[in-house]
Amino acid sequence: MKIATSLAIEAAEKICEAIDNSSKQFELKSVANIVTSTDKNNEKLIFDCLRKRFPSHTFIGEEETEASGGLEKIAGLTDNPTWIVDPVDGTTNFLHGISLCCVSIGLVVNKKVVLGVVCSGVTGELFQAIKGYGSYCDGKRFQSSQTLSLEDVLVITEWGSQRDDKLINIAEADVEVIRKGNCHGLRQLGSGVLDICYVAIGRTGALYAGVGGYGWKPWDYAAGCIIAEESGCVIRNIDGSEFDLFGNSIFVAGNQKIANQLLPILAPFYKKTIEMTKKDE
Repeated sequence: MKIATSLAIEAAEKICEAIDNSSKQFELKSVANIVTSTDKNNEKLIFDCLRKRFPSHTFIGEEETEASGGLEKIAGLTDNPTWIVDPVDGTTNFLHGISLCCVSIGLVVNKKVVLGVVCSGVTGELFQAIKGYGSYCDGKRFQSSQTLSLEDVLVITEWGSQRDDKLINIAEADVEVIRKGNCHGLRQLGSGVLDICYVAIGRTGALYAGVGGYGWKPWDYAAGCIIAEESGCVIRNIDGSEFDLFGNSIFVAGNQKIANQLLPILAPFYKKTIEMTKKDE
């Protein structure tokens, strides 16, 4: 934990130093999928140190993975200790000088996430969790919200870089969450890891992504999910099944009552996505 925390803080400081630079160097990996020099430099900083300290471990990072052909080139998790890193989560926010971005470092052992550290790049807010020992923010232990009605919470979602016809299912789901769920509001913050942490600490009541069939990646999930789990959150796939770190959707709620109210609203739109996908095959 000490090493991961030190690296997360150091990398977050690099984000803070660069965020107001209006001439950031960046590349488009695909439509609306951006990588900056800070992403690359932070990942190298983190992995150089971890590889030196733990040479027998496995390493999965956003930039290394995508540079080597993408997630499909990874066979999946083994029982070997595996570090999963997002060097700048919320890269688009970072590129545009928006402070909602962070560094995420997770450790998986025996295919289960056992440690997570998330450090906000601008505020310096630090989230930490070790399996079985609870979740902490800036050294203070916290638990997820026990607000029991969807009408009393904010909900988070993300559209991401998806640009196909299934976007309509996301839009319709979002409208129904507001209309039928009558929640306080629906937010897109632009950082999946912070989204998860904000549900974990109770600032928001739930999070969902992947209604359109295009999910996040393991580096968007790993650290945040152990923080949410240790705070008492419910974590599932959108169809209600057991969450898969390599899956294409995520649903997080502060408690089971919120989950029971929100999942049925999302279900028909995710079903439409599945049906559209089958027709496309």
